[in-house]
Amino acid sequence: SMGMDWTNFLWGLLPNLPPKTETSAEPADIIISLVSTTSVGYNLFLGGAMAKGRQLGSAQRGIAFSTVSAVAVSILILIVGSGFHQDGGSTTFTISQLSAFIYKFLGTAGVVVFSLGFIAAALSSILTCPLAAALTADSVLTFKEKETLDEEKETDKNEEKREMPRMIFLGLMLLMVLVSVVVISANADRTYVILIAQVFNGCLLPLFSTCLLLCLNDKQFMVSSPQSGLANIAMIICVTLTFIFTSNVLLQKLVGTVLTNVNLRLGLATGLGVAGMGSVCAATSLGREIVSSFRKTA
Repeated sequence: SMGMDWTNFLWGLLPNLPPKTETSAEPADIIISLVSTTSVGYNLFLGGAMAKGRQLGSAQRGIAFSTVSAVAVSILILIVGSGFHQDGGSTTFTISQLSAFIYKFLGTAGVVVFSLGFIAAALSSILTCPLAAALTADSVLTFKEKETLDEEKETDKNEEKREMPRMIFLGLMLLMVLVSVVVISANADRTYVILIAQVFNGCLLPLFSTCLLLCLNDKQFMVSSPQSGLANIAMIICVTLTFIFTSNVLLQKLVGTVLTNVNLRLGLATGLGVAGMGSVCAATSLGREIVSSFRKTA
């Protein structure tokens, strides 16, 4: 029968480093992969493109809804995965094994719902990744400005539209699809490919999160809605955590054979993360802007 051990569930919500087994991936890789699965860097550019022309309140509500949904789905995935292994699942994991595990508790209806959700998630990722990559390139790179249509000129003569050439836009999306096709055709281990990609995404999070924090505290960029002191506290904690997670992974990869003590490695990663956040505040105007945000709040 299906049940819930609420004591273990609540203890599991506390941050911890899972032990490494002979067949499992490195715990540092698992942690940063789970974080980077939802906190993908290109979401900044995709969300920015979607929020253009909208009110700040509606954008904040959308972000809050997506964040809560991502947390709920992630917790459910971890619960199902943990139950699968505790129920005597094999060391190797496949989707067919998970469907059989769900069938034991929820029957055919549960397997159908799981399959539809899995297919929907796959389709959304297939569509989102190439599109977000193209929008990211369009936001970062500079292309020749195109003249607007006559109708647009009549409504707003001062506005000019800058777009990536259509061939480059489609070419970037085609390139990403080709990479996926080549990997699948080569019969590469999907688990390790996904793990490597997510670890790489996680290691880029300090860069993206730092740039976001700098933009949010820029006087010209946020002149109409300056960042509050409490919001800066939350952002600093999040950015510092990305530094810590990345430092932990780098220490494990570079000196993992020498630095075998997990607690010592976590302590060094925490020190490096805090030092990295402090360096950003000292090297830029971020420290002064954060102090100023508290004065404005007071």
